Amino acid sequence: MKRIEFIRQQLKDCQYPVVIIETGQRFDSDADLITYLLKNGANTPDGRIVRYSKPDKGDIDPFSMSLYEFIDSMIEADTVIIDDI
Repeated sequence: MKRIEFIRQQLKDCQYPVVIIETGQRFDSDADLITYLLKNGANTPDGRIVRYSKPDKGDIDPFSMSLYEFIDSMIEADTVIIDDI
């Protein structure tokens, strides 16, 4: 859980991500992306999350890359991992 808390703080501290749903519209939530995905999976009231913005691969450090890969896997799996967040 400490790692998830650290990742959440990292997301809050950066300008990314902008989340896009299947309709092509931007999706905004009061929760950070990881918290939202853990609670709801990739589903939103307006459609499924299909992508989110991230910096170019050349601009990503190894830790951040693992964070983005973690988010990608949660979107792809489209499952709720933790119920009580």
